[in-house]
Amino acid sequence: MAAISLSIAPWGARNTEQLKQNQEQLTEIDLIVAGQFQSFSDGVGLPMLNGQT
Repeated sequence: MAAISLSIAPWGARNTEQLKQNQEQLTEIDLIVAGQFQSFSDGVGLPMLNGQT
């Protein structure tokens, strides 16, 4: 059991750090999802997009 813990703990720490770095690199524009209202940190909102061109 200890061997499993010693191999999984470093792997988990590396993956956690990678996820943190990826999240820090995202911008508010990256988080826009069609069909949802998005409000930005400066208080300005973007209307919901319905996919029509």
